Amino acid sequence: MKVLTTNAPGDIYKSTPPAGYDSWLDYWARERGKTADRCRSCGATTDLVGGHVQRNKETVNDRKVPDGIAITPLCKKCNHPDNTESLLVEEFDLVHIPK
Repeated sequence: MKVLTTNAPGDIYKSTPPAGYDSWLDYWARERGKTADRCRSCGATTDLVGGHVQRNKETVNDRKVPDGIAITPLCKKCNHPDNTESLLVEEFDLVHIPK
């Protein structure tokens, strides 16, 4: 199921990945067991990062879901701090950050 997300504000997430991970993209790939081969929002295949996103309160089919901060592969354009547009991504592609 696809969910609406937005880029997470920079001050509410950890800036470094957990110990043992090289990057947030590495964290996502190892936790999900998949290769980060494309931006999960626009489909771009270059300049990928582990983007911090915040789930919107509603999914595209209006089912309520909890807010939360997660990592998903995003291109640098979609992950840019000035990008305030909603990003539509598969719920399965969201990996919550450790607390």
